[in-house]
Amino acid sequence: MTKIITECPHCFTVLKNEYPQYGAKFEVVHHTELIRQLLKDGKLKLDGSVDVGKMVIHDSCYLGRHNVFMKLRGRL
Repeated sequence: MTKIITECPHCFTVLKNEYPQYGAKFEVVHHTELIRQLLKDGKLKLDGSVDVGKMVIHDSCYLGRHNVFMKLRGRL
């Protein structure tokens, strides 16, 4: 296994920061980072035909510590 994709902010933090001390060697990516990269690379396209109206986003403190939410906000 070389990459783990997680949607849980706590799992992201634990896998990325604590598992390496036990010899784990894998890349950990939060799903928002994956979606951002797929959009940037043109591998995922949004046609903008859906009006989502007002949107609420929860900035998890676990993600905020690693500046992940700023990457997500960039796509909004």
